[in-house]
Amino acid sequence: MRPKHTLLAVFTSIFSLVVVAGSLLGLRPPTPARMVTALALVRDLEPGTVLSDEMLTTVSFPEDHLPAGVGTDRSQFVGRVVGRALQSRRLLYPADLLSEASPLTLQARIPTGMRAYTIPLNSASAGLAGFAVPGSRVDVLSSPHANRNELPGESEVVVENVQILAVDNARTAEDVPTNPKHLTLLVSQQQARRVDQALIHGPLRFSLRNEADQTAAEVEEPAQMEPEPDRRPARKVPITIVRHNEYSTVVTKSRSSHPKPARSEEAPKIGKLRITQ
Repeated sequence: MRPKHTLLAVFTSIFSLVVVAGSLLGLRPPTPARMVTALALVRDLEPGTVLSDEMLTTVSFPEDHLPAGVGTDRSQFVGRVVGRALQSRRLLYPADLLSEASPLTLQARIPTGMRAYTIPLNSASAGLAGFAVPGSRVDVLSSPHANRNELPGESEVVVENVQILAVDNARTAEDVPTNPKHLTLLVSQQQARRVDQALIHGPLRFSLRNEADQTAAEVEEPAQMEPEPDRRPARKVPITIVRHNEYSTVVTKSRSSHPKPARSEEAPKIGKLRITQ
């Protein structure tokens, strides 16, 4: 046998022995690393921006090389408010968001053209006995105070179908206190003016409505009252009655309920009567 053929046979034998030994020892080829995705931004964001799903993208990492604490669950970030300026393609972390208790969170969630208006509550019934929670929709009623010896006026609807943003400082239903003192409503600027004007005349109350109910309240027009007749006695005005006879003129005065007629400048004047035989 030639040396070349002998060397090839030796290598073949060694490779066969390695394969057999690997099978016996249970050796397997290395498996690829498991890949996971992290959240990143698709554009620059300013502080106070409310995150939406369109602002987020994903970046794949091997599980062993995933940055610690990076965001991976979209549901934990969508709808939250950014607390700092963030650049595009940057990984997103929970520390980049404002807490739900921050006043800036409520401010950032006010839509353009709308306002947040806080109304004090004077009783548990005014706050719907705890059934009014953030996200509920209510109608606002005005109950004016009555003056002494006067009947109270009828309640009227000030604004309707407005959303509750917060109950005291709570912005979730789970955090609503038992006896709230304030309700914060999401209203337009015109609605805010109407509510503010109604607070001057008396306390406000609320009626809870179904969010799917978009019907407007029926407002009754005030009845037209006919003016009462004047029952005061007529004023008596003295008039002068002149009687003539053949020899003299007698002037007497009496009282009448009719107004005194204006005296004409062309009326003849009655002078003294001279009697001759």
